[in-house]
Amino acid sequence: MIEYNEDGNHKRHTSKLSKVLMTLILLCALIFGIPKALTVPVYAEGSSVDVYLALNKSVLNIGKTFTLTFKVRPNSSLAITSFDAEIHYDTTRFDLVTAVSAPKITKPSGVPVSFDLSASVANGVITILGNDPDQTAPIQTKGAETSLITFAFSVKDAAKIGTASFFISNPTIAQNTNSGPVEVPATIISPKTVSVEPRLETNAYLSGISAGAGTLNPAFSKDVTKYSLEVPVETTSIDVTAKSASTLAKISISGGKDLKYGENKVTISVKAQDPDVIKIYTITVVRLSPEATPTIEPTVTEEPTLEPTQEPIEITPTTPPVSSSLPDNTPKGATDNWKNIALIFMGLFLITLAALIWMIIERAGEHKKVVKIRRL
Repeated sequence: MIEYNEDGNHKRHTSKLSKVLMTLILLCALIFGIPKALTVPVYAEGSSVDVYLALNKSVLNIGKTFTLTFKVRPNSSLAITSFDAEIHYDTTRFDLVTAVSAPKITKPSGVPVSFDLSASVANGVITILGNDPDQTAPIQTKGAETSLITFAFSVKDAAKIGTASFFISNPTIAQNTNSGPVEVPATIISPKTVSVEPRLETNAYLSGISAGAGTLNPAFSKDVTKYSLEVPVETTSIDVTAKSASTLAKISISGGKDLKYGENKVTISVKAQDPDVIKIYTITVVRLSPEATPTIEPTVTEEPTLEPTQEPIEITPTTPPVSSSLPDNTPKGATDNWKNIALIFMGLFLITLAALIWMIIERAGEHKKVVKIRRL
């Protein structure tokens, strides 16, 4: 209990109590840490970094997707061990692509695999965090522009046409030093502005194809993309023209020159107003080779037998022809002579035979007479 007197001793007691309380507060602050808002950051001596946003498209059309990347550009080589910032976007125009209820993050190639990246989103504000958990694999900037984290967006169908902005707030970049992580002064480059334009046309069809020679097979249809065409052997080039179904589409044709024998390719590329929509039509031009040139072939029939101008004389032999492997080249006159000689010899043979028979009969008769005389 404090007693009050006329000398004012109670005031001295109050002063001592205040000093004790202040000492306790300071001790608690040292033990439990001083809130970040009350601390004075320690900056890396001589180092600084610009932070900014980059889009992969200069114009954003309704219905299209695009990417946004948080980047840094240091004035010297830095080994970034951690970073954080807030990225603001217009939710009435853009949808953030998410994965499992969180922003879908793409890790740029310059960020080590072990470097942790995370993000959360609320009311059009993406809070990004990056950290090297083991302090062994920082992001090496090497004094050049470095991408730290990338997000994907799509333009809403009801997005307002005009200029839109993306901007950064509260960036913090820290690098590793011999005395531990030290914050690097960060300068925010002006907001990233971009133009939102109407939806692009996606019609990449052709309305017709014309060839300088031959006939397309099959007949042209905008939905058919492959054709064939035959040209004569003397054709060395062919002029192919095409017409797009949309006046906003662009056509390019390659091939059709210096045709070789056989198959040659002609390619017709149609790019819609939307450059992501491309349709390819191809024509296989077949140049006939000399051997393959079509000709009118005669009807195959048996070759007619040529008859001599004079009919040959047919000889009918009176006797069976003698079998021989050799052809009978005997003249007609000689054949008649041999026949006459054969007839003469046949007659002589018959006469001689008859004479012999007669003589035998005569001798037999005389023998019978002698026998009879002897018996008498």
